[in-house]
Amino acid sequence: MKSILLIFTSFICFGLYAQKVTVSDEIPLRTDLAYDLIGKIDSQVILFRDRGNKFEAKIFDESLRFKSDKELGLVDKNCTILATILHDSTFFVFYGFRHRGNYYLQTDRFDGSCNKVSGDTIKVYDDILLNPTVKYTRSEDKSKILFFTTEHDHDMQITVFDLNTRSTIFDRKILFKETDIAEEFRSMIVTNPGVAIAVFEKENFRTKKDKHTLEVFQFLSGNESVQNFTIPLYKIVSFHNKFVYDNVNKQLVGGGIYTQKNLSRAEGIYFIKHDLIKGGAERLTILPFETHFDEEITRRSKDKNEFNQQIQRRTAFGSLCATKRCRHHWQPWFLYL
Repeated sequence: MKSILLIFTSFICFGLYAQKVTVSDEIPLRTDLAYDLIGKIDSQVILFRDRGNKFEAKIFDESLRFKSDKELGLVDKNCTILATILHDSTFFVFYGFRHRGNYYLQTDRFDGSCNKVSGDTIKVYDDILLNPTVKYTRSEDKSKILFFTTEHDHDMQITVFDLNTRSTIFDRKILFKETDIAEEFRSMIVTNPGVAIAVFEKENFRTKKDKHTLEVFQFLSGNESVQNFTIPLYKIVSFHNKFVYDNVNKQLVGGGIYTQKNLSRAEGIYFIKHDLIKGGAERLTILPFETHFDEEITRRSKDKNEFNQQIQRRTAFGSLCATKRCRHHWQPWFLYL
């Protein structure tokens, strides 16, 4: 049986730090397709539930005591839920549905009592045979959301919606020449101002590592031009890359794990950052694993599924990397501060 417990924490300072944890009653979810914790609006905590044949908000008070259920009336009951975003004292539900040969990207806005406040059509895919596979990413401040498709080999439909103005600020089909999206696409990012950034990785093979690069494309809202940047990653083969945009320092930052000789063994962590301006220089930092650390982890691991963590913090990059070893490979987690 699938169920969840809502848990909220707060910190109280009395000279020392104490933690207060509030836990709700168990919520059965065995028949739900998906759920999302919207968060706190005014004095209420809201949980969104996709129940297949209807969409529902579960409302709790500040002590996480259940108050009421409210069905949300979306435009189409057979729609596909894409995302929910808390915004000021309201929340948005983003979804897609098909109607008379067209596919619609739609958003509905609800207040803290889960009453519908407004509805907007973000994008219409005209006269398509199959429903598009729509993915999304959102800006750090949650004021922009970007939708994109990846089912074609060389082009993407990219759409950016501004939650503050409730308007579509960017909508273009982008052709990426000499690029295989299925093999080389790594990340799609939207910045707080609404700039779309696509990251591709080229020649990431041991036999071609001398030509290994990142190709970064930047799309400015209201501007037809595309800015392209090449970031060399020569001499390494990378895995499990992660990229984000640092809105404070206005630069692309990313990283992952790498190897140079043995593809079955990670040799260290790499970080890159780039200002994404013409003439701006990329900065690549490579941090090899210490041999004695790796050997000690291997020696002490009694269970193959046991994972161990190594923390690498570099304040110059504003990032925190935690790698875990599971079976025979390293998997990184990145937090950009």
